[in-house]
This record gives sequence, structure tokens and C-alpha cells, in this order.
Amino acid sequence: MKYVFLLLLSLTVCFAANAQIPIGIDSMFVYADTLQRGYTTASAYTHFDELNNKNTNRKTVTTEDQKALAKILGRAQKRRHFQTKEGMYNLFCVIAFSNTKGQHRVLIGGVAERWGMFSRKAKASAYISDLTHMETYIVSDKKDLDWITSFRKRNYR
Repeated sequence: MKYVFLLLLSLTVCFAANAQIPIGIDSMFVYADTLQRGYTTASAYTHFDELNNKNTNRKTVTTEDQKALAKILGRAQKRRHFQTKEGMYNLFCVIAFSNTKGQHRVLIGGVAERWGMFSRKAKASAYISDLTHMETYIVSDKKDLDWITSFRKRNYR
């Protein structure tokens, strides 16, 4: 009985530790990219090099938006990113996170309603993919999705 209690206690601590991880953003900019095509993970990663080599205009993100995005990423479900199709109309962002070194290549996808198993409609969600560390943040909170939609409208040209 004592071992079952210790197992449950350790699982509770593990889940609580992963529930909300505070994330800080030191700096962030968005490329003013108007190319409207679909990407895979690999082609999106190399597209960052193309944007940088072409000296594509960059828009620096305000501190308020950085703090809002950091809170959203802290609340989002985080999982490992695998090679996949990234879709169209992504925001190409470069983010310097507080807890890591270097800059991260991040894609902010649009809000979409996904279909679940057996054609059941799932909740609306948005994917934010860190292609540098191969992590995906799944955002499904309504308020966070509204913020992502408005952020994309302000930054996508």
C-alpha cells in the first residue's frame, strides 16, 4: 500500500511539474513573408535561411505581444515535433527565449478546427512549432486562440 501511495504521489508531482512551465522571451521578430505555399518541416526550416539571405524585411514584435505569447506557450500542451506538413500561411518568427541560448526558428500556424477519430469534430486549436528544438505547442484555449488570430492579422501581409 505504501508503494502505491508513493507511485501516485510521484506521478502527481510529475504531471504538476509539466502542467505550466513559465517561458520568457527576450526578443522576437516576424519576417514580412508573402510567399503563400505549403511547407514541410524541412522546407520551412530551410525557408528561414532563404528569408535571411534575401534580407527580407523584419518586424520587431512589441514587448506586450512577447509577454502574451510567452504566457500562451506556458499554458499550451507541449510535445515533440516530428517531420510533418506545416500547411500554408504560417508566420515565420525568430525568437530568443530566456532559458536557452541562441535564436529559435518558430512557425505560428493558423487556428483550425481539427477532425477527431470517427469524424467527430475536435476543438479548435493552433500549432506553434519550434523548429530549432523540434517542439510543438498545441494551443486550444479560446482566449489564446483569439489572441493568436489577432496577432497573425497584425503581422501577416
